[in-house]
Amino acid sequence: MRLIRNLQLWLSLGKEIWERNRGQNLKQIAASLAFTTTVMTLAVIEGAFNQIFKVSASRPLYKKLLSTAQQQF
Repeated sequence: MRLIRNLQLWLSLGKEIWERNRGQNLKQIAASLAFTTTVMTLAVIEGAFNQIFKVSASRPLYKKLLSTAQQQF
């Protein structure tokens, strides 16, 4: 929540991401962002589903990652 309100944190995050991606080309960066966006979207959708349908048991993390990886390929 601090990140949303603090411009200085946004700037430092942007600088860190820029430094990490300096050696990559645009296609690699776009693919990386697409993958992380997909993974995060799936987590949000699963959380909403669990709240709506009152699911109390959660899948282990490795099964979540495995099913996500299988869907990608």
